[in-house]
Parts: sequence; structure tokens; C-alpha cells
Amino acid sequence: MPIWVTDNFFQTIRYFDRFIGQQAAEPCYLLLRKWTGLMVNGTVTSYRYNDLYKCYEFDLYVPPVPRSGGKPLLSSLKMRLDGVEMTPVFHTDQTTSNLDFWVEIDLGGPKNSATYGTIIIGFHTNFVPTGHIIEYQYEEVCHCIDVGEESIHPDSKCTTCYGTGYVGGYSQYICGPHIECGRVIRPKNTILCRFPITSEVLKISRYGGEIQTQRKSWAIASPMLHDWDLLIRLRAYGAPIHMDPETLTIPNERYFVTEWEHSSARPSYDLPLRTQPFMHAVDKGVTLHQRFIMQEVQPSHIVYQVPFVI
Repeated sequence: MPIWVTDNFFQTIRYFDRFIGQQAAEPCYLLLRKWTGLMVNGTVTSYRYNDLYKCYEFDLYVPPVPRSGGKPLLSSLKMRLDGVEMTPVFHTDQTTSNLDFWVEIDLGGPKNSATYGTIIIGFHTNFVPTGHIIEYQYEEVCHCIDVGEESIHPDSKCTTCYGTGYVGGYSQYICGPHIECGRVIRPKNTILCRFPITSEVLKISRYGGEIQTQRKSWAIASPMLHDWDLLIRLRAYGAPIHMDPETLTIPNERYFVTEWEHSSARPSYDLPLRTQPFMHAVDKGVTLHQRFIMQEVQPSHIVYQVPFVI
């Protein structure tokens, strides 16, 4: 028979009938996916003279060996000469003033393959950069992005960006614990999410068996979730197929947030929309709670290597 339980996260139901299925809220760690890279700013300190192009140039980025870290996204590159923004051109022959600069990517070769991917910035033929302040700014992407590629197709197995294209891949949601009357309702660095009972579908493909699980879940309005954020469920009910053959343990289940939507309302029509007395203002009012689909990630996926703190 159903047993109704009232706790600090509204009303929950637990059903006991040869199995235990819990629909109460569970604490989960939240990893927010990065959709933009770190903005890097700097000042050029040294130059060299190019005898072939008859102009000064410098190396904006030299890839390390072995490849690691981030590199510039060329479409985001901005240069400033004494505080004035410069104009990019395709080649040194197209420079017409001191405010023009060109970009060249070293594709290496049989004798200098170590320089493959080096980004070189050059200036106008008659321009001498010494004595001037030349600054640069660019968005940083992962080193696994192919040289000169601007559409960002990262390596799905990269341990630097974890398939996102940006260094680190994810940033963890950090918060303190929620304690009421000496009882920990929500541990630190976690959020509460519903895990309703669902079925597991075993999909057979050319790559073998794959268990697919999707749960319709919801959470409170804060923190705001987005599609493809990552939830880590510590209480793993996972199937034996997920068991690690060496440690004989089931890893913490990880879920992608998909099909996110919100429930909103506008409590006061006397105030402008953006000054409503609640947390998150949206087009139709303020977000009351968030609904989304939790798509289980297979244990072989790279996101199981994303570190998190407890």
C-alpha cells in the first residue's frame, strides 16, 4: 500500500510492494556546462622582424608539447594600438595603415612539426611597434579544437574540456548546507531533485547493449538550470551492467539536463516585470520551479571523469 510521508521538500510518496521506489527529493551535485571560454587579456612585450614579409611580428600562441590547456579563438581576437582598436586583414599585402594587422597559422612541416598550430600576428610594412602599447584580447578554447577551425568541434574524449570545447568543461555549483533543527536537509554543494520511478530500456546496437533511462524531474527555482548541465546522483541504484569489473562498485549515476522548461507567474502587476519581488524574472513573470528530463549518461562517457568536490 502507498505510504505518504511529509518532509521539508513538500509532499512525497514512497511505495513498498516487493521493492522500494522513492519519489522524494534527493541531493545531487550540479555541474554547470560552460558555453563560453575565459577571456584572456595581455600586452605584447617582444617582437621579431620577418625578412620575408619585411615587417614586425610576434607569436600570439605557441602550442605546448604535449598539447594541453587552451588556445585563442581567432574569431574573438581583438588588438589595440595605444588604446585604438586595430583592423584584421587576411595577408600582409592588404595592410594599408599602422592600425591593420594580419594573422597567420603555422601549419608546420617535415622539419618543424613542433611549431604546428603556432598563431603569428604581423603588422604593416612600415610600422615599428617598439615604443607603442599593443594589447590583445581573445576567448580561450580547448587545444583539441583543430587548427584554424572556427566552428568548434571538440574531441569527445578530451580530458581537458570533456567534449565541451572549453577548458574545464564544467563549473560546479557551490553552496552551504541547509540545516533545520539540527538536521541536515540538504548537504553542502548540492541541490534537491525529484527522481520518479521509471523503466530502463536496453537498446541493442552495433556497439553492444546500452541502457537508456529518462526521468521527468523538477527542482526549485534556484539555481537556474540549463540544457546539458550535469547532475550527479550519489545514491546509485544502477544496474549490474554498470558495475566496475575491478572495484565491483557501481559509479555515481550522472544525468544530463534536457528539455528544460519553467513554471512562471507574475504576482504583482503594480511593479515592472524586472522588479518582481522574487528570484528569477522571465518573460512571463518569475520562475516558480523548473521542469526537465534527466537523461542518464552511460558510465563509459567522458563526463564520468569530470572531477567534483563534496
